Amino acid sequence: IPYLIMSLGIWALYWGFTFWFRIPVNENLGSLTLIAGVFVLAVSFIGILVSILLPDQLKATEVLMVIATPSFILSGFTWPLSQMPVWVQHIASGIPLTHFLKAFRVLLVEGGNLAQTFSSVMAMVWIGVVCAMASVIALYFKRRKVKKKFAY
Repeated sequence: IPYLIMSLGIWALYWGFTFWFRIPVNENLGSLTLIAGVFVLAVSFIGILVSILLPDQLKATEVLMVIATPSFILSGFTWPLSQMPVWVQHIASGIPLTHFLKAFRVLLVEGGNLAQTFSSVMAMVWIGVVCAMASVIALYFKRRKVKKKFAY
């Protein structure tokens, strides 16, 4: 929850700078906000899942950094994803940042609309839903294990 609140603050700052510096957004700020919200939820559910599966905060942070660091390269942020090997493109499709950046480019660079980002948004929704369901299942088994441990 703190990360969701922090993300909302960062997004509000983005909105403020957009108007302050008169950055043209082609009336897509609402669409960008929706896409950013879906992205934050997908990433948050990945973090929740990792936090449930690992024994302590330090290990969870280490694993999440191992995931986050290459995601900048694999997402197409630094190099075009289309120029990477097919197997790398398949891995990149499981990273929410890939889909967020694709939608971001469509809205801001290409001047597209929300309908053109549907596949990217749905990919982020699916990643979020799968991670949320896996989190619920993992939490169920973890609680069951703890209850058995203290039942004796």
